[in-house]
Amino acid sequence: YYSSKSNEIWDIQVEKQDTSRFYGRDQIWYKSQNGIYWIDHFDINEKLMEGPTFFFFDENFRLRQKLSAEKGVWNKGIWQLENAVVQTLDKNDRYTIERLDTFLLEIPEKPENFARRTKNPEDMSYQQLKRYTQNVKDEGYDNSIYLVDLYIKLAFPLISAVLGLIAVPIALGINRGGIPLAIALGIGICFLYLFTLSFSKSLGLSGTLPPLLSAWTSNLIFSMFGLHLIMNTNK
Repeated sequence: YYSSKSNEIWDIQVEKQDTSRFYGRDQIWYKSQNGIYWIDHFDINEKLMEGPTFFFFDENFRLRQKLSAEKGVWNKGIWQLENAVVQTLDKNDRYTIERLDTFLLEIPEKPENFARRTKNPEDMSYQQLKRYTQNVKDEGYDNSIYLVDLYIKLAFPLISAVLGLIAVPIALGINRGGIPLAIALGIGICFLYLFTLSFSKSLGLSGTLPPLLSAWTSNLIFSMFGLHLIMNTNK
């Protein structure tokens, strides 16, 4: 959380980036569980959408209702559409048209859903990234690249235990005069681990490896190497 906030402060206060990049969006296509939305412009500060159109479908993906409005305002937990046109499919498979000055639209999406800034997975905690990954999936998008980072957040903390499996037999196999060598080997193994992790992550992001395997490849390789060293220490 604090990393994310510090990055945002740096972007706005130090780098002088335009805050509209974070708080205003144009020409939004949004896939919901209930339908597909189009918003010409959205202002998170005013909680205002301009030129919204909402398409709702039945189980056969046939358009059952279309709502368009001049604007929509978030008011007391509900979207209030102004100058709305409502087209609804009736029992005779014909669309009825109704024009309303005000229409209250009940949908699960809140203002934050339409103004969500794309976050860096490294800036999020495990729980934050887990929720974000699920939201991406719920909106109908491929969340594989976020799953890679999500699984890495579980795998990476085990680096101490994994490298410990390698460090112990190396330390036992080197006499006191070889301490500088042991230190050099330790540093080299750490860099090799990070390189392997980075490489397997890139394979996961490209879709070459499944996200789970991509995140755990380096731990598996180095754990097996460490166990091999331990079993051969006294031979």
